[in-house]
Amino acid sequence: MSHRSLRWWLALALLLAACTSGEPVATTTTFEPGAAVTTRPPGTEAPAPERSTTTTTLPPLPVRADPDDVAADPIARLRGFSVSEPTTKRSDQLREALVLYIGSAFEGFTVASLGSADGDEVAVASTVPIREFRGDPGLPLGLADLLAFDPTAEVEEVGMSNGVAYTFTQDDESWWVGATNTHVFITLGGPEPARAVMDELLESGADAYLWQRGDCLHLGRGGDFGVPYAPFGDIDVVPCDGLHTHEVVHSERLSDGPDAPFPRGDLAKQRDAACDEAYESHMGTLRSRTTIELISYMPDAVEWAEGDRYLACMVHAVDDSGATVELTDALAGTGPEHPFTPEPGDCYDDSFAEQVNCGAPHLFEVIEVLVHPDPSDAPFPTGVDGWFADRCAEAVAAAEIDVEESDLSSQTPRLSRYEWERGVRNAMCWIGARSDEGGLEKVIGSFTGSWQRIGRDGVSA
Repeated sequence: MSHRSLRWWLALALLLAACTSGEPVATTTTFEPGAAVTTRPPGTEAPAPERSTTTTTLPPLPVRADPDDVAADPIARLRGFSVSEPTTKRSDQLREALVLYIGSAFEGFTVASLGSADGDEVAVASTVPIREFRGDPGLPLGLADLLAFDPTAEVEEVGMSNGVAYTFTQDDESWWVGATNTHVFITLGGPEPARAVMDELLESGADAYLWQRGDCLHLGRGGDFGVPYAPFGDIDVVPCDGLHTHEVVHSERLSDGPDAPFPRGDLAKQRDAACDEAYESHMGTLRSRTTIELISYMPDAVEWAEGDRYLACMVHAVDDSGATVELTDALAGTGPEHPFTPEPGDCYDDSFAEQVNCGAPHLFEVIEVLVHPDPSDAPFPTGVDGWFADRCAEAVAAAEIDVEESDLSSQTPRLSRYEWERGVRNAMCWIGARSDEGGLEKVIGSFTGSWQRIGRDGVSA
């Protein structure tokens, strides 16, 4: 996604999230960690104790740092400024500007007034974005676009000694918006003091905690679940012998210098090789042999230009709906306990974690398991992905499935160099029905016989 398109997408996402956040209208749910969860229609009283109710006991959520305290930490570390209570007009402006997005874009924030020895006063806001936005390089620009409500205000990108910030002038005040991989900052005041404070705040991101191998994370449950954009920050790190959702299997800081060009293809190969090896070491089996899923990280072009140099990967378990499972024991070494052995005619729904009956709603159907003819000691061939794609197309044609007329999509998972060198020569060929939005939509039946789309073809969802 281009920088400009990301800018407008994020601004719209922030605005829509803020405008649509509110109380649910279908049900009322009361939850206390470690207590039962009872759901009932709104406006009704809780049932009497002797009456039957449907309850689910959830384990208590892990204790995590207060997001407001995490937001305040970079301000506390500022040098050369005195921090006071946010009682000025400028600090009130920042609070009013941000309060709309608390919960929808940010989970923690603090506002303070800073004073320098020269008598300059700057209002500063430090925020902790929600997980999905945390580390996203497009977030500060999207936020600056929203804060610059004056149509004559022009948002300008400015290179700082510690990153990039966005600035605009509004009501004769200088606004600055910048971000690290864990925080988003806003400063408001005179042009030079506000810029100086922003530059020092951005410096705090240089030592942001990069997840380490052996870390366990709890990234939420249910509708609160989200995966950070970049693998930084310790707010979600929890003990591995307690409730968690993800386990970090590899991370590293890259040695490429600040002027090194973005190595798009080579960087992806380096990430894949590191993550595949780490996966096997952690799980006890190859990635293609188990249903435990891998999430891998590398900087995109924008992050690279701003100085980010990292690789990381983590594993997590999913259920048959594709939802991440909360774990109470470590996944390490359990790969063989979660085998993945697809066969032609197998159907899967939102994930490949569990096979489903093809007569039930599903997204994927395995058409063939393809085997490359090269021996186990053969070198990794150029174009191996193309070979599997061609064989998959032939298998679909042999099954007399008209992909184009029925608007279907057939694919094979990419076979990595690491798995090839470990002797893997097979990959499944699967097929699914394209949706109008470009993804896949659920069907019932088999693509090799009779099938129908859910929500269309007279089949109710």
